[in-house]
This record gives sequence, structure tokens and C-alpha cells, in this order.
Amino acid sequence: IQYRDRLNEIRVLKIKLNDLKRELHILKSSVANIDVLKREVHQLGRELLQERTKVKALSEELENPLNVHRWRKLEGSDPSTYEMIQK
Repeated sequence: IQYRDRLNEIRVLKIKLNDLKRELHILKSSVANIDVLKREVHQLGRELLQERTKVKALSEELENPLNVHRWRKLEGSDPSTYEMIQK
């Protein structure tokens, strides 16, 4: 009877050991993924900073245009109120 109990206990412990090995393998693979994800976060942060710089530069140019010669004045005039009412 004691022998069977010991065999059952050994079987249960082997199952637990296999579960722990599987969990260890999963955790090791997730740790490897963390390094890749950290690099990706760093790269995306740099790209975000570059895009923010572009947006700031374009916003400043809209507020203070430097090349005014590229525009041309449109011909025509605004219609009077009477003409607008007729339409």
C-alpha cells in the first residue's frame, strides 16, 4: 500500500515538474520578446519626435510664410449684397 502511494506521489510530482518546465519555457520566450518590444518602443518614440518637429515647422511656416512670391493675386471682386440677394 505504501509503495503504491509513493508511485502515485512520484507520478503527480512528474506532472507538476512538466508543467513548471512548460511555464519556464513560455516565460523565457516572453522575456526575449520584451527586448524586441523595447527596441520598437524606442524607435517609435524617435519617429514621433521627428513627426512633432515637422508639424511644428509646418505650423510656424503657415503662421509666418517666407516665400510670398509663389502666390498670385486672384482677379475679380466680391459681389455686392444686392447681387447676392438676386441669386
